[in-house]
Amino acid sequence: MSMLRGLGLVAGLTLACLAGLVPAKARADGLVVSNLTSFCMDAQGGSNAAGTPIIMYWCTGAWNQTVQFTGAGEMRIGGRCLDAAGGTRQGAQIILWDCHGGPNQKWQIQGDRVTQGGLCIDVWGAVPAPWIGVQLWSCHGGSNQSWRGGRLAAASSLGIDPNQANAAFQQGVSGNQAAIVAAGGGNIVAAGGGNIVAAGGGNVIITGGNILAGGAGN
Repeated sequence: MSMLRGLGLVAGLTLACLAGLVPAKARADGLVVSNLTSFCMDAQGGSNAAGTPIIMYWCTGAWNQTVQFTGAGEMRIGGRCLDAAGGTRQGAQIILWDCHGGPNQKWQIQGDRVTQGGLCIDVWGAVPAPWIGVQLWSCHGGSNQSWRGGRLAAASSLGIDPNQANAAFQQGVSGNQAAIVAAGGGNIVAAGGGNIVAAGGGNVIITGGNILAGGAGN
């Protein structure tokens, strides 16, 4: 690489960083968690079929919540890309679709926002509930457009059938693993390095097993 070309590359990267626009690959693969609800982006129904909506759902660590960030700026679940249905536009629903390299499948991380074409991924109506979809919307800095990375062990590594992980979580049965349930409407979130916290006044209930926190968590 020539010195001139090298300097041009460094300058380009510097400008991108100053603008706060970082390709999606800057994030490690894993969960994408809403700061509005502490629910995760989830391919609805444990499906990776083309057209599957991306919704908010309790974080289970199942494969259909594990987002892969590619060097091309894509976000993938189960081999398909997160896609702004019908193109980059206000109100476009976020779904899974065959990866084709189009601009409506390219994402950027801008602080705590996930953006495309100047629009933000947004939890519909700022509704703090599961099963709510996500869309592209004008960026306004609200908590329903604020995201963070998170990690849970993949369901398969816990001996759970990934295709039944969501159902097992809800039923309180996960094969030979204990299920964690937030009582009283609370959400279960991992806060500050592995602590398990029930938000919204809920309790952490474990049925037939132990809670194990990696690292320094409780």
